[in-house]
Amino acid sequence: MVTRFEVRLDKGCRERLDEIAESKGVTAAEVVRQLIDQAYEEVLRAHRLRAAEELIAMNAEIPPDPDELSRILETAHDVCGIC
Repeated sequence: MVTRFEVRLDKGCRERLDEIAESKGVTAAEVVRQLIDQAYEEVLRAHRLRAAEELIAMNAEIPPDPDELSRILETAHDVCGIC
């Protein structure tokens, strides 16, 4: 579904938008959509970076050997004690 959104631009901003659109061979509306997508990707990238920084700040020790990690996880989740 497409929705309509109105933005009011001063003359200079509209001229720059039209220039960008012309140089890309697309409409001004397409330029705006592309800029929104780019800005959204930047927001997502910033969220991922913050999440990674928080994980790093936890200083969790991660065993370098995948088999050791598997043994630790199996031991931690062994509820019956016979596995």
